[in-house]
Amino acid sequence: MDLDARPELNKERFNCPFCGAYTQQVWGALNMYSTINGNGGTGTVFASDAPPTRVLLDRDPPRWGFPDWPEWFMSECSSCTRRSVWREEKMVFPLASPLQAPHPDLPADAAALYEEARAVEPHSRRAAAALARASLERFLRSRDGADPKARLADLIGDLKGQVTSPLWKLLTAIRYIGNTSLHRDADDNELVALFISGDAADVIVPFFGAINMLVEELITAPNRSEAIYLMIPEGVREIAEREGKK
Repeated sequence: MDLDARPELNKERFNCPFCGAYTQQVWGALNMYSTINGNGGTGTVFASDAPPTRVLLDRDPPRWGFPDWPEWFMSECSSCTRRSVWREEKMVFPLASPLQAPHPDLPADAAALYEEARAVEPHSRRAAAALARASLERFLRSRDGADPKARLADLIGDLKGQVTSPLWKLLTAIRYIGNTSLHRDADDNELVALFISGDAADVIVPFFGAINMLVEELITAPNRSEAIYLMIPEGVREIAEREGKK
């Protein structure tokens, strides 16, 4: 997902977490508080248009205005009209992932692990890192000629020279973070600490994007190029290949 299109609090436009459209968002306030009437009953008041947004739970409601307690917001998609709910700067419904969907050409078993990593990321980045690493490993082991028992470090090492240098470095980072993020002393490392607690745009989005980039470079782009190349007359291809061997 384009970083500029990710949902953020009070942003005028972003990709809707429901319909996916990049469209205008209409923001509103959410308020709720309870009062005890003279008969001992409890009444609950909801409001959607009285700023600032506050949700007051398990506290005595204020006599005047609202105190500085947790803020709740709502945004409505101008395209599908569905509404997301935010607590302070975090979207709590729906639990949308800022991460790219798996590449269409990623093999099904590796894609299933990738989707599991995306789903768990809002709850546990450590688990997401381990699952993303497993997805990468599953994909590389499925390639023609790959040793199904090879270590991920060796599989990535074999890619050096086959993929771009920036991508190779990201894949090495995936292996490292996936290996160490569950270890007790992992947070002492700057990269792991950033992945666990930093902004998603810093590490997590590129982390997952690297797997899709790898699929593009190893499968999609070669297949696309081959299909276009085969449209050239056979005689022209033969001449070009002979000249290429000189």
